[in-house]
Amino acid sequence: MAEQDGDVSVCCCLLATVAFIVILVGVVALIYEHTHDYDRSYSQPPRYSVAITGVAGLDLADVAGDRPTLSPVFNLTLHVNNSGDRDQACVPLLSTASVSYGDAFLGKGSVASFCVEAKGEQEGRARAWGQNVTVPRFLRDQLAGELKRGDAAVDVAVKMPLGCNIAACYDKVLLCKAKIRGGSPCSMTVANVPR
Repeated sequence: MAEQDGDVSVCCCLLATVAFIVILVGVVALIYEHTHDYDRSYSQPPRYSVAITGVAGLDLADVAGDRPTLSPVFNLTLHVNNSGDRDQACVPLLSTASVSYGDAFLGKGSVASFCVEAKGEQEGRARAWGQNVTVPRFLRDQLAGELKRGDAAVDVAVKMPLGCNIAACYDKVLLCKAKIRGGSPCSMTVANVPR
């Protein structure tokens, strides 16, 4: 009888140990999966896009005319999608937007500062303008042809102060090619460059 009680107690102890190990492995697996999903969902940096929402002074008549200079005004919308980051993403004070066409400067202006909370999206507005900017005739002819076809696009650069360290100061520069008349926003590539 004592031998049977010993076997039962060994069996119960063994069963309890196996159950404990199974539960422990399950808990570790759940923690790992939760942590892995958490890191994957939050590891995406903010995504930026820009759209030209309005243009003045860059009509076909302005570009194809005999005046040697242009005075364009671009209304821009900067979109920040911060859905995959765990930190706030900001467009800081002193940020600027520049517009060019084929290396010819067309306009520049300030971008209103704003911040996007983690898992959020937001848009900011900017106006880039140029006064009596000279654009070479060959670029004006090329732009006039693209405007006629409805596929004219300009280069947009948004420069944001990133900060300084002992060696240098850096800017975050967002670049893309945006259509002048409508079209979807262009996704911006991001580069950190020294000032």
